[in-house]
Amino acid sequence: MCYYFNIIGSFTNMITATKVRGLLALFGLLSLVLGFFVMGSVRAAVAGVGIGTYLADDFNGYAAGASLNGRGGISGWDSTWTDYTGSGFSAGNFTATASGALEDRLSATASNGSSSHSIALKRELTSDASGDTISFKIKSDDGGDAAIGVLFQGDDAPLYSWSVNLKPTTGHIYLESPYNTQQLGTYSPDTIYTIDVQFDYANNRARLRVDGGSWSSWNTPPYQTNTKVEAMYLYVDDSGGNGPATTGWWDDIKMSNEEI
Repeated sequence: MCYYFNIIGSFTNMITATKVRGLLALFGLLSLVLGFFVMGSVRAAVAGVGIGTYLADDFNGYAAGASLNGRGGISGWDSTWTDYTGSGFSAGNFTATASGALEDRLSATASNGSSSHSIALKRELTSDASGDTISFKIKSDDGGDAAIGVLFQGDDAPLYSWSVNLKPTTGHIYLESPYNTQQLGTYSPDTIYTIDVQFDYANNRARLRVDGGSWSSWNTPPYQTNTKVEAMYLYVDDSGGNGPATTGWWDDIKMSNEEI
């Protein structure tokens, strides 16, 4: 009799073990499916720009001809674009270009004829504690003598800590901080360039590269101890000239904590 009970007990244990293994396999499969679903949801939340990219604006969501003053809220941005009118800047006219021009969707022309010829469009940022990379596309026409670019304001700066600009008077691209100017390669008018700016907050410094090329040397603003970037400004700086107006274009702005 014990012999039969032992056989029945062994058979029962085999069934139980099989069930446990089956449940574990099912649990693993469900976890894998859930992982893919969550990853896909996160990517969708940032409009397909990738894990680690938490702010992005390609300006495609704005109607052609629309002013960007007071507009925003696209792909992770809590703040809005606003015309900056302080410290030598006047209200400008940053507008979305025609819907077909997907590589230069935002344009602005320096406002000649007023007491202040420089214009800027500001947007506040939320920085990562360890560092950020901000990428954008930029283009300048050959119609005037005004520089166009992007200013980055650190948390220990009255206005800017670093500036990336294209200067038609020299034909070069620059990475600047107060009292620290780096002249980089030349540029051609009416040509789109992709700029990556990498910030190292632990050492209060930044560097850039153009079209995926070599990184510049690090640029550290003197007399500042920045621990993050709080705002960026797209600008046309015609404060020093009375020549023809200059038009600049920007597109595909992304802010990421990924290494590139």
